[in-house]
Amino acid sequence: MASNGSQKSKLDSIDLEQVEAAEDGKKTLRRTILRLAGPSLTEMVLTNFLAMLNMIMVGRVGPEAVTAVGLTNTIVFLMLATFFAINTGATAIIARSIGAGEPEQANVAAQQTFLINLLLSIAFSVSSYLLAEPLLRFMGAAPEVLADGVLYAQIIFLSLGLTALSMGLSAVLRGAGDTKTPARINVLSTILTVALGFPLIYGYLGFPELGVVGAAVANLVARLTATVWVVYVLFSGDARIRLRVAGMWKVDREMVKRIIRIGLPAAGEQFSLRTGQMILAKVVAGLGTITFAAHQIAFSVLGMTFMPGMAFALVATTLVGQALGAQKPELAEKFGWE
Repeated sequence: MASNGSQKSKLDSIDLEQVEAAEDGKKTLRRTILRLAGPSLTEMVLTNFLAMLNMIMVGRVGPEAVTAVGLTNTIVFLMLATFFAINTGATAIIARSIGAGEPEQANVAAQQTFLINLLLSIAFSVSSYLLAEPLLRFMGAAPEVLADGVLYAQIIFLSLGLTALSMGLSAVLRGAGDTKTPARINVLSTILTVALGFPLIYGYLGFPELGVVGAAVANLVARLTATVWVVYVLFSGDARIRLRVAGMWKVDREMVKRIIRIGLPAAGEQFSLRTGQMILAKVVAGLGTITFAAHQIAFSVLGMTFMPGMAFALVATTLVGQALGAQKPELAEKFGWE
């Protein structure tokens, strides 16, 4: 197992010396960027496409179902902004530690990221589950939306912790330069969401017809699968970063401060964005269930256009971070421009 992990680390590693010394300059830079961006871009495009397919399935249930999904997701995205900030800080620190040849420091950052995400995810999941109905009412959900929407929201809020944890550990892997493993995990879990959602929503293959609640159950199972998978990868020793059970609950205050300090600007950006989206969703919800359903479907399609930018942003964080960690600011700047 250790041998496999060592081989995998070599395959996933980025040889900054070779990139910097390459005679073809920009070609090598671009090949390095595309090698990392390819899996992330594939992951995001396929995940978004399958999410649209899932929305199509829910849409056939009715506008009330689409509205329940849209309002719940708006709340979820706002809460995930906190985790996004933590993960941004973790990715940057891990990338710089790997670039500086300090794998143990990267492991400490990963361990603290896991601990923070675990504790916060439990708190967010429990509180949002208990407040599911008041939250939907606050967002302007009509009585016909609340009928099945509350149960849908409760199940999604329970899976929020799993989503946050898998996001955090995926960010850890990307910081170490491994974009393939998160891509495999997230694409297959999204396929599982659609594959389970189809029979659970419509009652095929002997399953009960659950409507929009079936979509939530499928999401919960898929998120659980993704989380178990990425936790296994990081605890098994098959990745460049390794989490350990020993000392799992030990808080490294200096590392936590570093993660939060780096992630704070990202937190401000995300909270501003998500708060704006929540206000817009609340306003549109006040125009009626059918209007909001149309709004939600349009935004699902629009989401596809963000994917290339997000994929290259993740790669930029990794490559610039590793170059800075290796004391190569000029290479970091070149990566940034490319």
